[in-house]
Parts: sequence; structure tokens; C-alpha cells
Amino acid sequence: MASLSNGYMEKWKVAVSAMGIPEEFYSNLNVRRLDGKSKSDYSLAVIFNPGRINRPTQNNGVVNCHMCRMANEALNEPVKNLYPNSFQDMIVTPNGFPPSIGASMIIPIKEIPMYSTKNLTNLGENGENLARLLKFTGDNGLFLYHQTFGAGATIPIHEHFHGTTLYKFQESIGEFGFDKENLEPVKRNKGVYTMPNFPFAHLVFDKEDPLKIVNFIKNLNELPSPFETGEVPHTMSEGNKGILIVPTRIDVLRSMGSERAPGYFFVGSLEDFNATTYESAMGFMKERFFSKEISLEKLI
Repeated sequence: MASLSNGYMEKWKVAVSAMGIPEEFYSNLNVRRLDGKSKSDYSLAVIFNPGRINRPTQNNGVVNCHMCRMANEALNEPVKNLYPNSFQDMIVTPNGFPPSIGASMIIPIKEIPMYSTKNLTNLGENGENLARLLKFTGDNGLFLYHQTFGAGATIPIHEHFHGTTLYKFQESIGEFGFDKENLEPVKRNKGVYTMPNFPFAHLVFDKEDPLKIVNFIKNLNELPSPFETGEVPHTMSEGNKGILIVPTRIDVLRSMGSERAPGYFFVGSLEDFNATTYESAMGFMKERFFSKEISLEKLI
């Protein structure tokens, strides 16, 4: 299991204090396991985080881009920039509405649109930008996470990557989801795997081959798109065993939970937290993800 680097949490807590983020936004959150009837079923965790769920959904004309605001604040107030020497063109700052303790944002200083399957410039022509992001998260005990426009992204006009610590929930309820699953290698494709117990279309890639990941994301354009422009929404999730890519077959807008293929299932109220079952959670995902039967191996 991943662990945060020495000093990270201390710097993060100083920064969130400077940002005025209440401790209840990230501490002592409601979390419980959702297990299927069989031991081989893909397990999930349902999480209720009031601070994140109730975050503003409209800027009301006050702020045009919250990513620009966060980047500018981190540049002008160094305590909010956690790793000022890691990137020349990006800042690392706490997530203003952290889904878990230690959650951070990696944000380009310049406002550039979020990458899509039609434009992968932000990941690098040969995956070099993705490689440096993965090196950063690996060096500091974070996991890289990205959701594109249509897969739950809230601010597509300004690229941003998540440095997640969601794995810390597993300290109290045990391993689940992506981190728990055994992987099976894809035939004739070294460094590519599938999860036998995950019922939706996906592939898992070795972290050491970012070019293969970028080329696969580009090939997702062969799938049906919910957009006239042809982009295929998807999520990219780093875990202990690699990089999980899951395409989304519909435009889920800003829907919380729609992107939680790694196993972290967020809900919008305490009532939903108590009422959510394994069957309802998997049904929610079925509405949004492609069936495993479409066989993404042909797109490698």
C-alpha cells in the first residue's frame, strides 16, 4: 500500500489552515465497504464527505476559473504551494474541497483546456508529461487521478490533475476495488492487464510505459462518443498495481460517483450513504460504463 512521504502531511495541514479549509471537510469521514455476495466480486467503498458534496456548483460571476485562482494564490502565497521546485509550469496545492486527507491538485499555471482523446498535448507527444506527473506522485506517496470532460470534470477550461490519498480509507476498512484485485496479463501485450472481477470495459497499464497509455487513450476515439465532436470521456486512476483507464459511454456532466471505477463510491447525502447497497452501486456504474464485452484489447 502507498504511503505519504515524510513531511507531506505537515506541509499539507499548514497549507489547508492557510486556505481556511475546516478539518471536518477531510477528517473522520463516513466510509464503509460494499461487498458482493461472492468473494470474487469487485468490492467498493461508499463515502459521504459533506464538505465536498456541498461545495458550490456555480461561481455566481465572482470567479471565472477556480483553477486560475488556486494557481495564483499558490504563486503569491508560498505556503499554499506544496512543492514549488517540482514543476516550472505547474503548482501543487491542497484540494479546496478534499475528498480525503492529504488530497492535492496539480494545476498548470497557464489556463489551458483539459486534455481529451482528440487532443493529448497535455500528456506529451510521447507521454513525457504523463511520465513526470507519475514520477511526482510516486516520489511523494500520492496517486494520480484524472477525469475528463464528460466523465465528471467540473472545470474543463483549465487542466488539472488530482494527487489522491483515497487509499487511506483502506487503513480502516481493508483493501477493496482496484487495489485489491488480481490482474491478468493481456495476451501479446506486455505490461497491459485486466481485472477479471471488474465487469466493465477497462485496461490496466504498467506505470513505466506512459507512451503506451497515451496511445491507448488516443485509440479510444474508435468507441461511440456521447459528443458530436467525437471525444470519449474516461478516467485515469493510478493504484498500487498500475494505471487504470475506464471509458464512460455517456456524458455524466458533474455527476459525483460516476467516475469511481477504482472502487471509491461517493454519495450526496447521509441518507444515500446508509441506503446504498452493492447492487445499487454497481447498477449506477452500469448506466455509465461500457460493458466488458466490447473488448478494449483491440485498441492497444
